[in-house]
Amino acid sequence: MKTRYNIQIISAIFMAKLILFGFLLTGCHNKGTDVKDSYLFKIGNRTVSVFEFNKALEIAKIAYPHNVIQDSETYSTIRLQLLNQMIEEVIFLAEAENLNIVVSDDDVKKAVEDIKSDYPDDEFDRTILENAVSYDTWEQRMKMRLIMETLVKTQLEDQIIITKEDVLKYYKENNPDRPLADESRDQRDSVNEMIVKRLKRQKAQEAYTPWIKDLKDRYRDKIKINEEKWKEIMESNGV
Repeated sequence: MKTRYNIQIISAIFMAKLILFGFLLTGCHNKGTDVKDSYLFKIGNRTVSVFEFNKALEIAKIAYPHNVIQDSETYSTIRLQLLNQMIEEVIFLAEAENLNIVVSDDDVKKAVEDIKSDYPDDEFDRTILENAVSYDTWEQRMKMRLIMETLVKTQLEDQIIITKEDVLKYYKENNPDRPLADESRDQRDSVNEMIVKRLKRQKAQEAYTPWIKDLKDRYRDKIKINEEKWKEIMESNGV
């Protein structure tokens, strides 16, 4: 059962997160409820309520046949993975806020325009509609992605030093029959810039796993889960 629905779970959680991030970025809560009674988890001054989790979960459930949701093991996996990924995303937001990382509306607008330019005619809007995601929700997700990318860039890529020796070694390994010295000056500059960017991305990817583990460890004591509410969620039958 786990193997069969693994891809479905990942896809459904992604759709659910699209809805959730609208709440996380705008700081919304379920109006008319007492936050102390309705919160599911807190990290610092950020709170995700039971209402917000359930809203995201309902979106996730759409991607599954009814009989799949009735399988207790699969349904528990969906809920637990969704909770863990929500917590991870809120940690990213909290760390970005702590480091004064801000993504402006103009930044989001430019990123959206860049993506739209890759789509012919009205294909972009049609794709959004086909995935049952509102434009505002998609835009919020884009803002979240930019915040995460900026955080990773400042904490990983920007900290990596690429030496001349690193560039030459990379070039020799990938172009053993064409010395870099044989290229024109403009070509060498272009190649150097490309290699530096590629090596930084590569080294950042290698450093990501230990970095995110350290980040989670630093926030572990700040995560407060409402165990009573979580138990109620896990014990529900999913109907």
